[in-house]
Amino acid sequence: MTVETITKLPQDLFAETCQQIMKYLQCQTPGINILELNHRIQTAGVELNVEDVEKIVKFITYLFRTAAKSDLSAEELTTRLANSSNKWSKEAVQVIRHMWHEKNKPVTDSEDAKNMRPAGQFLNFLWHLKVIAHNMICERMKYPKTKVALLVSLNSSTVLTICFFFFLPQNFFRQFKEMAAVLETV
Repeated sequence: MTVETITKLPQDLFAETCQQIMKYLQCQTPGINILELNHRIQTAGVELNVEDVEKIVKFITYLFRTAAKSDLSAEELTTRLANSSNKWSKEAVQVIRHMWHEKNKPVTDSEDAKNMRPAGQFLNFLWHLKVIAHNMICERMKYPKTKVALLVSLNSSTVLTICFFFFLPQNFFRQFKEMAAVLETV
């Protein structure tokens, strides 16, 4: 269980983790470097793998998002934590209470607290133009086919590629050729 894993962390490292998550939720940082965090935890002598660290980050992120959406005070949040599981350490609950009491104002006071940080973040836009003369199904293809791929980060370790295809009219293909020619001269 994630709560048991959290209790293995030294109080200062757990506080640092919570602070990084809070900065992420306040859109002050683009993400949380799980590998770097795991390295710091390993250096402190705690044996956790990357997956465990990622579970901790996801869990605390969810906890803070839920608290923001429900507009919970620090006292209400700690009461809910205590009622949810008896496996929480006193130190971990103190860190969460302190962090929520000190740092939650920018999260809960924002106009868009219910949609703090989107689940995905746009990373890149890729496209590929393809001309097919004919194939087995269609003897003559009239238009070039364009593939567009959007790369979206779901979290600090997962990147999703969303692809779609569309056909362009002939005159648009000429415009692409002209753009390519201009780009080659630059």
